[in-house]
Amino acid sequence: MKAFLPFALILLLTACSKRPALTMPIATQSGNNTAACYINGREDVYNGNLKSETGYGVIFKTATYNDGSSMIDIDMSNNMARISLVIPLNNPVVGRLYQLHSPETFVFMNGSYFADSTKSYISFTRFDSSVVAGTFYLATGNSSLVLTDGFFDIAR
Repeated sequence: MKAFLPFALILLLTACSKRPALTMPIATQSGNNTAACYINGREDVYNGNLKSETGYGVIFKTATYNDGSSMIDIDMSNNMARISLVIPLNNPVVGRLYQLHSPETFVFMNGSYFADSTKSYISFTRFDSSVVAGTFYLATGNSSLVLTDGFFDIAR
């Protein structure tokens, strides 16, 4: 009986430590056309180029206006949600934290949720002629929707 007790204890400990496999992709900086985040704790993954016929994936856009101002827009779309991250500049500094611009930054998922720009941030880990990559955190105005551990890796 004493010999069985350590074996049972080891069996119990290893059985309790098993966790479900994670499906969240690893954040990269190589132009893989991927993005992901947790929306209220649920994994949300985006793959492919948004210009494809499916209408799902990620895309990077810039715009310059007549008054000389410019913006960066990173759009992500899948069958669950559409996310648009907007900041009012054209050449971000890698490693710097920027506030996401509201009301252009939003999440559309069973309704529209607009970012609280005082609680929503983006940072670029790579920004060059071939790749745009970085991380983000987004809280909506009424805080009912929170996007955490967000990242994007887009070929230009």
